[in-house]
Amino acid sequence: MKRFVKKLSNFAIISILCVSIYGCKEESSTSSEESYNGAGSRWVLKFKLNGIVNIKELNSNLDINATYTDLPSGFRKITVIASNDTSRVKIGDITYGVELPDYMFPFVAFDENVLIPTVVSGECPTNVNHNYVTSFAKSASRDDGEIASFNGWTPFGYWRYNENDNKTYINVYLRDGTLSDDSMSFNGSIADNCSNGEYYDPYGDPNDEYRAETTAYYTKSGGLIWHQKGLGNQVSNSHEINNRIENDFMLPYEPNLNQINQINGHYIGYAVIGNGQPTIGYKNIPINVDIEDGVLTLKEIKDINTGASNTTIATIKLYNEISGTKGLWSGDIQTDEGTEGIGCAIDLDASGSGKNAIICGGMNPDGTLKQLYSVILISE
Repeated sequence: MKRFVKKLSNFAIISILCVSIYGCKEESSTSSEESYNGAGSRWVLKFKLNGIVNIKELNSNLDINATYTDLPSGFRKITVIASNDTSRVKIGDITYGVELPDYMFPFVAFDENVLIPTVVSGECPTNVNHNYVTSFAKSASRDDGEIASFNGWTPFGYWRYNENDNKTYINVYLRDGTLSDDSMSFNGSIADNCSNGEYYDPYGDPNDEYRAETTAYYTKSGGLIWHQKGLGNQVSNSHEINNRIENDFMLPYEPNLNQINQINGHYIGYAVIGNGQPTIGYKNIPINVDIEDGVLTLKEIKDINTGASNTTIATIKLYNEISGTKGLWSGDIQTDEGTEGIGCAIDLDASGSGKNAIICGGMNPDGTLKQLYSVILISE
């Protein structure tokens, strides 16, 4: 987030922020068709009552038909039965996702092998009062093979629009929860340039080497997802930037979260680890998570059909709610490799579903500062 925020002009920021997700609420997928849209390569998924899902990736005109089945583990299995490009996605290919009805459907996108947090999109908002978390990012690389470090990255923060002075205020935080110097404000509303709950700019800002294609979606449920892809033909420090990418998730300010034990319970979702570069890529790990008094125990799912798991891969400990926010907590993530800072945005009873949504983002504790560690969770 840091490199993007520092480089963006007011116009560019306003354009990007027009990518929230504040849309019309549809009926639950248990009673009607459900349609989800995702940033990045602009995925569209339409789940039908007959067990068929149509999946399109609009940037390349990929068109897939598949069957879908909800598994005892809580995950949804998708099996391809037809594809207009079998060099990319073959008949019989399988992927998985997890649904929060009327809100979001994070799924692993076939040949891209990245977790796409698709959402129900709808109307453009007039106000914003949200916590954001970087759900995953691709680091910049240079033509000499050097991969940029994520050190100094600001993986979470808080956005607020004030109608009285027509300004948007952005507080961004370092991994330890302290306020970053990158915090800022600018004139204007994030609803500018949004149309029908979506924003898409395929060209970006030619004067900004870090910003090119930008997509975003609003949903009435409250969140925001936006995707930003850096230019591939610009130069930084005399080296070419290789399509730097960032996906951010926004969850609404949570006024009803008063004690961290309100999120106690069992969750399922994904851990996403990596930097998107060819030598590392991404790991999209399905997980079971038990939460008790601010301690999140992440266990890798070995059998996605049943949800069976027995290996703890990480522990997140949330210590403090960020001052001036509600629902944005900072803490540490601990693995066998070490400890790093992380932040989590929390949405209680998301979209009136009776389920909580939690998105966390920070640094992978491997000591290299080369990979991000993010978590997307839905309570059962």
